[in-house]
Amino acid sequence: MNPSEVRPPTPPAVFDEPWQASIFALVVALHDRGVFTWSDWNRVLVQVIAEQDAAGGACASFQGARGDGARHPEDWVRALERLLAEGAVVTPDEVTGAAEAWAHAYRTTPHGRPVTLGAED
Repeated sequence: MNPSEVRPPTPPAVFDEPWQASIFALVVALHDRGVFTWSDWNRVLVQVIAEQDAAGGACASFQGARGDGARHPEDWVRALERLLAEGAVVTPDEVTGAAEAWAHAYRTTPHGRPVTLGAED
C-alpha cells in the first residue's frame, strides 16, 4: 500500500448533536460581546451542575447521570438561561416563550425543511 493512500483515523466528534455545538457557539459569542464574564459563566455552570447532581442528575433526555459529562450540554442551556435572566438580558417568561415558539415551529415544519421562526411564532 502506498503511504499516500493511508488516511489518518477520523477524530471523534466533539458534540453528539448539532444543537450542542450551537449552544457552545452561542455562549462564546455572548461572552465575546460582553454579556457576561467567564467568571460569571463558571459560577453559574458550577451551580447548575451541582444542583443537577444533587437532584440525581436525571433529566428528560438522558437515562440518568452517567458521570461522563453526557448531560452537560443541557446543563449549559440551564446555565445560559439563568445567566441571561440574572443579567436582565431576558426574563424567564421570554425564555419560555422562545422555547415554545421553537417547539411549535419544529412540530409544524414539513419533514426535510429547515426549522425557522416566522412572524407568527
